[in-house]
Amino acid sequence: MRALEEAWLVLCTVFPEVPPRVECRLTDDGLRLLPVVEVMRKFCLWLKSRGGSE
Repeated sequence: MRALEEAWLVLCTVFPEVPPRVECRLTDDGLRLLPVVEVMRKFCLWLKSRGGSE
């Protein structure tokens, strides 16, 4: 998560509560990755549907 923050893809806000609460959101640059993530998700589902490790 820290690497994503350092790359300005995710912004996280830490709230001074007990227990600690952290809320994270995608930046505009992070949102641009959603199409890539969707392609990866579809590929993983396809790979899983093949069954086994060939």
